[in-house]
Amino acid sequence: MFERLKGNRQFRYRLYFWLMDISLVCGLIGFADFIRDDILGYAAFDPVSPIYIAVGVFCLFFSFPVATFLVLARFMRDEYAEQLWQRTIGKLGFISAVVPFSLYVLVWTFYFIASFRILPKAVHNSLVDLLEMGATEWRFDEIINTAWMVFMLLFVAIFQFLRWRDSR
Repeated sequence: MFERLKGNRQFRYRLYFWLMDISLVCGLIGFADFIRDDILGYAAFDPVSPIYIAVGVFCLFFSFPVATFLVLARFMRDEYAEQLWQRTIGKLGFISAVVPFSLYVLVWTFYFIASFRILPKAVHNSLVDLLEMGATEWRFDEIINTAWMVFMLLFVAIFQFLRWRDSR
């Protein structure tokens, strides 16, 4: 009986890494889709295509709800996965402290440069428009959703990077 329980435990530990692998692949697919559609403005696929929607739903499910479950599922982690988890959270804490501060410094630097009007008029107007758009177009739910998505994608990516680095 105890052998069966031990086998289930080993399966859970392996399943944790398999789900993490799937989450990474789905996150990369979703990130590539975001870059292609939203940043480059190039839609290679019909957004109402059943295949596109099926792949999108699959990738969204494994990128966010499953990744959230993996962050919380301590019972699925062995000692090594727990160490990786702790190292990943440490890196995310550092990123969470440094990146927002750096972005504030960058935005305020742009704001002060724009306020002194030392740039050419076209650049100045573009910069002011960009700063004003950022201040008015984000809603609270979008901010929370984006922060959650970025956190989950970063968690999976850092976890897998540390795992890859340890295997070398």
